[in-house]
Amino acid sequence: MEVEELRIEARRRDSEMDEMRRELEQLRKRESEMDDIHRQMLQISTFMTQFQTSQRFAASAPPRGPENDHVDTYAEGDDYDDDD
Repeated sequence: MEVEELRIEARRRDSEMDEMRRELEQLRKRESEMDDIHRQMLQISTFMTQFQTSQRFAASAPPRGPENDHVDTYAEGDDYDDDD
């Protein structure tokens, strides 16, 4: 009867080991998901920092004229020499 008890105990331990392996695999999967979330949060944080920096820079820059406002420095009548 002792051999049968040992077999039962061995099966029970095998079942426990299988359960522990499943739990370990689930924990590894969760850890991987958490790593992915952490990476995404870092990307968002980096983007937000860059965006805020660009907003501060834009707010501190002097106002600019319209982009199409071209000044022709060689136009006639713009001679500011005092030689006239």
